[in-house]
Amino acid sequence: MSSKPAICLVHRSDSPPEGIIAALSTLSEVRVFSGTRPLPPVSDTAQLLVFYAPVVDTDFLPEIQHHCNAGKRSVIVICANLAKPQRQQMLQMGVAEILEPDIDHAELIIKVRRVIEAVNLAGRIAELDGHIEKLSAYFSGDVVKMILGQQATNHDYGENLEATIFFLDIRNFTRISEGVEPNLIAALLNRLYTDIMDLILTYKGSVNKIIGDALLSTFGCPVRGERDARNAVECALAIRDTLHLFNSTKPAYIQEDISIGMGIATGRVFAGTIGSYRKRDYTVIGDTVNIAARLEGLTKQTRFDLIIDRKTRDLAGQDLKVRKLQVSRVRGRTQPMEIFLVDGLAHKAAATGTDAVFFSS
Repeated sequence: MSSKPAICLVHRSDSPPEGIIAALSTLSEVRVFSGTRPLPPVSDTAQLLVFYAPVVDTDFLPEIQHHCNAGKRSVIVICANLAKPQRQQMLQMGVAEILEPDIDHAELIIKVRRVIEAVNLAGRIAELDGHIEKLSAYFSGDVVKMILGQQATNHDYGENLEATIFFLDIRNFTRISEGVEPNLIAALLNRLYTDIMDLILTYKGSVNKIIGDALLSTFGCPVRGERDARNAVECALAIRDTLHLFNSTKPAYIQEDISIGMGIATGRVFAGTIGSYRKRDYTVIGDTVNIAARLEGLTKQTRFDLIIDRKTRDLAGQDLKVRKLQVSRVRGRTQPMEIFLVDGLAHKAAATGTDAVFFSS
């Protein structure tokens, strides 16, 4: 038997109710304890408290109220001759069952088993709520619903699909962190990432990974939309604006403005779970992911904060103000690529006076 009992029986009588204890002891999944007030320490581990009292005394109700309010376990009351107001008061407190001392033992076992099942179900629901809360930190509401709606199978979940991949990296983070306490750097990242992740979710994206000062997000997986590329670019522009505000209110211990680089590419990827039975992660892999990472890396050399590929440019809309970036090649690519700097939306972006920028890599 478990060292942590599922039931704690507390009797308020001269002698323990041996018949009730015997009946409860037939349940293989429980251990039964009896005692008088104050409760034995073992009650802290109890899944279910059973209060037994031939009559209600003055401190009986407050004691029940205390344990109902604690919310850690369910409560059953076995007591005779309760008046209607007392029964109603106990039910309002949250008592699961109110039974008579002469209850048939077979019926008692059924009722107790039912309460235990309800406790277990409530625990599973609470655990599921915790998982949903964690998912909601990385995925928008519609994506969370889709993930929860997936049928569980013994096979890996994943598919090839078209998506827009968005890489973001904080520039010169090592230098910025120099001489600053680690907890202050963590607080800085939490504040910055809160703003960035809120924008990603607002624009229907999903946060796939955070690795120190870098972030990978996806638009179009696991749920595909009609304007994923547009959403990704608009999100990047919103992050650009947010960063200006962030720098105007940055902590005093940060001596220089925070800058970022962003690379966006659209194409086929595999989106699904990767790993073993020990640890599995939902991730994206494929050439498009590599391209987005290379474009983000190129922002370090060009000193432009946002670079996108041709497909993203075509899908993002004609009102996007861009300049073609002429480079000899993108690192890691054997074939030439058309890539673009994004100034903003046409009705917001300032005139640049040029349609192309030349850069020698």
